[in-house]
Amino acid sequence: MAAAKTATEKQLKIKYIPAKDISPYENNSRTHSDAQIEELKKSIREFGIMTPIAIHKGEIVYGHARYRAFTEMGYKTIPTVDVSHLSEAQKRAYVIADNKLAMNAGWDLDILEEEIDALKALDFDVSVLGFSESELNFDWDSDLTLVDRTDGNLGGIIATFKIEVEPHAADEIEEKLKELLEPYGEDARFV
Repeated sequence: MAAAKTATEKQLKIKYIPAKDISPYENNSRTHSDAQIEELKKSIREFGIMTPIAIHKGEIVYGHARYRAFTEMGYKTIPTVDVSHLSEAQKRAYVIADNKLAMNAGWDLDILEEEIDALKALDFDVSVLGFSESELNFDWDSDLTLVDRTDGNLGGIIATFKIEVEPHAADEIEEKLKELLEPYGEDARFV
């Protein structure tokens, strides 16, 4: 008799199930703005469905924003992977870990700029990448300093920009910076 598979050996299978049979996890601490949902819808229209959502006994573990985008777009069935092999504690922990671990990633800004420039040269609509227009037009060669700061209120990585402006333009630039940070909600702030 074969031994039972461990959680790390379990093969995930995509299964399409009715959207009405899926419910968001009521204690999901990750928030999703209307603007982010619109970005996801735009991405889905461009690329199609690329990532299923994970469910645990019908409840979303990861993919809350995608689920909302799918349902708002009128999808009646949703691609899912069943992770009901997780214990209740593992499920609750993974809801948090999936989001936080993704936030811990960074960007190689030189490669990112090269890739975006290459896509533009191919006449690809880079607005579906999830970056704001301000981010897409940002000059990455400016004076940008990244500081690891795990002891402060924000924690993690803080980006510090040195920007020299004429006094008459300061208010407008401050508003643009706040606009640039707005999609990140509580994850970023202007000081």
